[in-house]
Amino acid sequence: MSNQHLYLSTDEVTARERGAYWRDLICDVFVQLECTHVGDAFYGSIEDQQVGALQLSTVNSSQQNVFRTKRHISRATDDCFLISMQVAGTGTVKQDGRAAMLRPGDFAMYDTTRSYELEFTEPFEELVLKAPRSMIKDRLAFPERLTATPIHGSSGMARVAMEFVRSVSSQVHSLEPHEIERLSHNVIDVVGAAVGHSLLNEPVAMTSTKSAQLIRIKVFIADNLRSVNLTRESIAAANGISVRYLNKLFETEKCNVTQWVRDQRLERIARDLMDPELAGRSISEIAYSWGLNSISHFCRVFKETYGSTPRSYRARQSKN
Repeated sequence: MSNQHLYLSTDEVTARERGAYWRDLICDVFVQLECTHVGDAFYGSIEDQQVGALQLSTVNSSQQNVFRTKRHISRATDDCFLISMQVAGTGTVKQDGRAAMLRPGDFAMYDTTRSYELEFTEPFEELVLKAPRSMIKDRLAFPERLTATPIHGSSGMARVAMEFVRSVSSQVHSLEPHEIERLSHNVIDVVGAAVGHSLLNEPVAMTSTKSAQLIRIKVFIADNLRSVNLTRESIAAANGISVRYLNKLFETEKCNVTQWVRDQRLERIARDLMDPELAGRSISEIAYSWGLNSISHFCRVFKETYGSTPRSYRARQSKN
């Protein structure tokens, strides 16, 4: 399935028409809804992308309340779940007598076949993932019991899910159709793992596929790149797996785990070398700050990767 991309904004109409226009937009993109508390200075935009069987939307808007009632449901054919992932501002998801207050990094799930309310009392940005019920139920036995329950994304699998979905949202336009189809299943794997781990107290291995575990490990590596003690052994131990299994997870990558750590460090060093605010720091200081302990080895590998020495690379970037 090819990637379909759509961008809609209230900037396209006059201020007087924005409220009605926005109601039409959210109904067209998501499901039949009612929208209230839309003020005179209202604005909103939706960037919508199809990711295989999933729909992934980025919503930026001013304050509002959104309702889905029995009247809307009676006229609809949708049978899916929506997952709101808060990026900026705050929001509240209400369904089944529960209310999930979401701050940046948090998310919650709700069922389109039952009434719900979304409340935003300030400008906000969120990612909204729309998934067929069948895809959710393949990962979670009773998702209906988990609606409007906050999943806090400050750490663990919830953070992995949030960062992965944001990454997909920004990169999906550059992927091939066969990659997008596979990615859609990875997204649900990771989100299902986060929900199961956060709300059902299930070990990650019970709900996570290899793709979810690999993403979780990559987030751990990114958080610990500055540590000189970041080795295959320490990565495996921190994630509760063997080194052998860690190596197996990276078989799907173009490099092994040691090379992946090295490449991530080189990428961050290259970025620091381009940063004018770090011009006063020596190349060796920057390299050491990212967990490297051999400057000669670093310079050789950097040149192999970027085609020039770190010094030449920095000089060239400063001229540009």
